[in-house]
Amino acid sequence: MNSSPLPKDDIYLRLGVQKDSSAQIIHKHFLKLVNPLLDKIKANRGSTQLLDELRSLWVAHDILVDPDCRTDYDLRSLGINTGDINEEDDSQTITFGVEPGQKSKPASWRIGELLQAVDILEQAELDIACDMHKAMPEMQFGRFLVKQDFLNEAQLQAVLIGQTLIRAGELTLFQFITAMSEVSKTHRDIKEVLLELGYIKNPTLFRLDN
Repeated sequence: MNSSPLPKDDIYLRLGVQKDSSAQIIHKHFLKLVNPLLDKIKANRGSTQLLDELRSLWVAHDILVDPDCRTDYDLRSLGINTGDINEEDDSQTITFGVEPGQKSKPASWRIGELLQAVDILEQAELDIACDMHKAMPEMQFGRFLVKQDFLNEAQLQAVLIGQTLIRAGELTLFQFITAMSEVSKTHRDIKEVLLELGYIKNPTLFRLDN
């Protein structure tokens, strides 16, 4: 994963975008901010303040257009520790945008972090589940959570779909949180909700189903 330093303030506010904005929208806002700033820098050569402002915008942009960095940033902004949960990787096998013979780029977040993000599990419950899972390591962690009634089958399938799409860069964490909130209220299929919200399109859904 890209190890760009994370700024202390809200980088979404810095770029003037919503937390569920697509990478394309973020890039457009970035250009709108950077182009006039570059003109100012040319007119005021050696301005440390302007150069720092440019660097700050660039770091924010680079974090938010990289799916791995963005998800890591979003999880940490929610107070969820990333990369230190002892669980088996339950991600589905879909690898959007990956050439045949290539491996998809690994990501630090796992199903437990996503369950925390959508308030299905709290950290204490996840810690307990991880400890219990050590006695049944042959069972996938998500399936274990269902067997032990930490979550139900529909929740597991929804989170696995979200995990796959987030890792593929087809969905952001906050889009996933919004969709899961609607799923919880209406008990509808997450794929139907994602389509209705405009977060994914039919070709993506087709690849997910096949």
